[in-house]
Amino acid sequence: ERLPEIAKNAIADACTGSNPRIPTQEEMEKLLKCCYYDTEVDF
Repeated sequence: ERLPEIAKNAIADACTGSNPRIPTQEEMEKLLKCCYYDTEVDF
């Protein structure tokens, strides 16, 4: 599965640094899963 790599790249993206909350690797993976499966982000 490539999810860890995708999450790592998303965290490294310049746009992520301008967010008020910088996600951890684990949070980014959970966020990507929520987007993919169309589930509520509750964290």
